[in-house]
Amino acid sequence: MFHEVVVRPEPPGQYTAQVWGNPEIRATAGSEAEAVEQVKRLLADWLATAKWVRVDVPTPGYTHPALKFAGHADPNDPLEQEYLAEIARYRREVDERDQEDEQSCPSDSSSTPTT
Repeated sequence: MFHEVVVRPEPPGQYTAQVWGNPEIRATAGSEAEAVEQVKRLLADWLATAKWVRVDVPTPGYTHPALKFAGHADPNDPLEQEYLAEIARYRREVDERDQEDEQSCPSDSSSTPTT
């Protein structure tokens, strides 16, 4: 996992490093490298006690125009029909190969030699 860290020469003679988007994780040190190392340690500690949860936030009254097409396909579109036919062809090939494999290798046979 990586995080973007912003490093600035402030206050004068020191460097402040901060995790981009997380003002809680901030360190000031005499060198840029030392400030970044301190932020890495603080971030590791912070992440060790955090729990990641994904939430969906509805946006009532607004939907991006492009989203009206998301998840929907036009069954009359020739490219969509070609795509579905290709999927069906591939599934038939896989099923045929599986059947051939089952016939050529009976399930009651064993590859372990017996003495």
